[in-house]
Amino acid sequence: MKTIKFLLSSAILTILFGSNILFASYLNISLVDNSTFTAAVNNINYNKQTNVVEVSGIPGGSHYVKIMKQSAPGGNWNSVIFEGYVKIPDNCNVYASIDEQGNFMIYKKLYGDVQVIEHHNSNCNCDSDACRYCRFKNPYKEIGNMSSKDFADFKKVVTERSFESTKLDMTKSVIDNNYFSVNQVREILSWFAFESNKLDIAKYTFRNTVDNKNYFKLYDIFAFESNVTELDSYIKNYK
Repeated sequence: MKTIKFLLSSAILTILFGSNILFASYLNISLVDNSTFTAAVNNINYNKQTNVVEVSGIPGGSHYVKIMKQSAPGGNWNSVIFEGYVKIPDNCNVYASIDEQGNFMIYKKLYGDVQVIEHHNSNCNCDSDACRYCRFKNPYKEIGNMSSKDFADFKKVVTERSFESTKLDMTKSVIDNNYFSVNQVREILSWFAFESNKLDIAKYTFRNTVDNKNYFKLYDIFAFESNVTELDSYIKNYK
């Protein structure tokens, strides 16, 4: 495998990003099909084709990334498959991949000795314990929804709040770190009085629902047809 590594100098980074250099991070980028590409990071071009790009000494914050592939065999490397700003945490090793639709997916984060694996709906037969939740894993094989006990505790904490805005914030915080079944999502939506909040949570939870192919079972919750149409459109266009 060909790999390009580049270390941004501390002096330049200090000028550009100030004290964030004290919390420098590492960024590893590849393509989901492991094909070769060229890259630009923070407007610095790396024109040598590679399977993996590694950037060391990068401070936390938003960084411009552009990934290009060869437009045709023997052609120029001018087909842009991803371009945009990505958020990198402080003092973190970030592993990301570009999928077939051009999505920038962070699938693993390492904070010191702590590893955080992001979930994406893909398939893999790897049985390595370290890879249990990598982006290639089948979510139905390795990832289960929140246990009944934890869900009951979650419900109690949220439903005891008086204000919908507080419930909304608390619910999203828990969703960020857990997975749910459609039936659990249905119950979560019942905690909210306003349809706008139900719709917001339905969209927000979709990516962390293990059986989201059954999301149509939530449509009857909404009284307004426009909300059903909006949720259906969100699901169809979800990336």
